[in-house]
Amino acid sequence: VDPADPATSLAECKIPPTYTAFLKMDGARDQRLGVLRQAFPPGKSDPAVVALLDKAVADLRAAGAEIVDPLVVPEFDEFPAQSHPQSEVRAALERYLATTGPGFPKTVAAVVAAKKYHPLHETGLIAASKAPAPADDPVVKKLEADEARMRLAYLRAMDGAGVDALILPDPSYPPILNGDRNTTPT
Repeated sequence: VDPADPATSLAECKIPPTYTAFLKMDGARDQRLGVLRQAFPPGKSDPAVVALLDKAVADLRAAGAEIVDPLVVPEFDEFPAQSHPQSEVRAALERYLATTGPGFPKTVAAVVAAKKYHPLHETGLIAASKAPAPADDPVVKKLEADEARMRLAYLRAMDGAGVDALILPDPSYPPILNGDRNTTPT
């Protein structure tokens, strides 16, 4: 439960000490799982990540799952990966900044004015400082509409193939260290 996230309040006093009591040795049996290879195409995914995912698919198949490989979402390319809108970046940063002690900036604009940040972040901070509130941002509204359309497209593909769940890596590249920018394709 996160006191800063009201959506988690319903979990209060309902979180078991461990999830292992809910595991079933035959839990994969009779499950139909779709491998969404469109999400990690060759040449745009780390081979080690793909190999690990392929091993997991083989393990699930050996455990009794029926594997649909590949599962294809016809509209997949209509929903490319996108960065967070600058309005949401600003809102998240300012929620954090509000928790900092005296003497620390409380807005992204104040951070930009102080010029106390790594140069790699300057462009993003300036853009975020000028962004509207998320509720007023047309980019957020479009992303929300696209997300609803995407959800329906995925559900149609899953229903059409009769799959219970999707298998895909998230992300298709291992994390990078701050400062190692532009070292992996997107």
